[in-house]
Amino acid sequence: MGEKPRLLVLATTFPKSLNDGTPSFVLDIAREHAKSFDVWVLTPMVPGAKRWETIDGVRISRFHYLFPATEDLADGSIMDNLRKSFYQKLQLPFMIASFSYRFLFRVLIWKPDVIHAHWIIPGGLVSKLAPWVPRVITTHGGDVYALNSRFMLALKRFILNSASVTAVNGEMSEKLISNSLTDQAEVIPMGVKLDNLDVEKTPGQIVFVGRLVEKKGLKYLLEAVKNLDCQLKVIGDGPLAESLKPNAADNVEFLGQLSKAEVMRVIAQSELMVIPSVIAENGDREGLPVTLMEAASNQTAVIASNLSGINEVVIDEETGLLTDQRDVEALKTAISRLLDDDETRIRLQRALYEKAKDFDIEQIAQRYRDVIMRELK
Repeated sequence: MGEKPRLLVLATTFPKSLNDGTPSFVLDIAREHAKSFDVWVLTPMVPGAKRWETIDGVRISRFHYLFPATEDLADGSIMDNLRKSFYQKLQLPFMIASFSYRFLFRVLIWKPDVIHAHWIIPGGLVSKLAPWVPRVITTHGGDVYALNSRFMLALKRFILNSASVTAVNGEMSEKLISNSLTDQAEVIPMGVKLDNLDVEKTPGQIVFVGRLVEKKGLKYLLEAVKNLDCQLKVIGDGPLAESLKPNAADNVEFLGQLSKAEVMRVIAQSELMVIPSVIAENGDREGLPVTLMEAASNQTAVIASNLSGINEVVIDEETGLLTDQRDVEALKTAISRLLDDDETRIRLQRALYEKAKDFDIEQIAQRYRDVIMRELK
């Protein structure tokens, strides 16, 4: 057999370890790609992570960009972290500068055959430094819905020029094209491994999984479950944690950030997952929440906001229930209904599980692989 093509992956949101609770969609895709490519991931350092490691054939390099004890800009969502403090903003130019240097070093020494950059900025921007290497850029949400000043649109247009572009939902693809950022953006969602844990459901248990940031809409769910006979498990951490916890009712338990295995177990034990996402003040919004697929794989029924991306998977009354964003009363009604109506809840969770088979990680990775291979021809 000949040598595998070399694939350099650029990402900013990336787990610290295999069982970290950070969204692992980039790692999951890279692990599948390692079957066909020699994969190297370049990503910023975050507290508690290893500088170098190999996971299932995927080599991972995390680069330092400031003082090791305080490099936390990429710990979670960069866009949300930038709003926390001046120090977070101060880290950004140092991160991009170090990202650029490390990228050029890797390109010149390792000589990748193709680059897969996740997010237009900073990954896509950095990839532009090696225009002679074929590029695939995947957009995930905030890089499309936010940062849309005239200057930023021009910059994104420059970055996407000559690259193959993918988007995780149909509306994002249409927005990229309507803003003349690219001529074509293939829709390929993030995938999930369909592991159905064999555990019993806990009656009345609801789960929320996500960063505690504005676009996740947790504050509306906290209002909705007040005075309801249920137990809400909140998994995740973030800048809004301290403001949300004091307003939570006694039937809410904040579990913080858990390992991937623990997250999946809580999801599998829950009768419902609620995804109360909203469009944030700065325009940021979900692309397609991976937690939605994780609920589907564990046959947990879903109630979610009627937003693009989400409503491509959750079809109201067919694979779940949809409510308008920020509508507390609608959320409360939907939760009460599905907790009381076992027949409808089970019907929806089974239908969602069947829908999720279209998002199996192996099938999704093959679609990305096809795009990458086209760049190599």
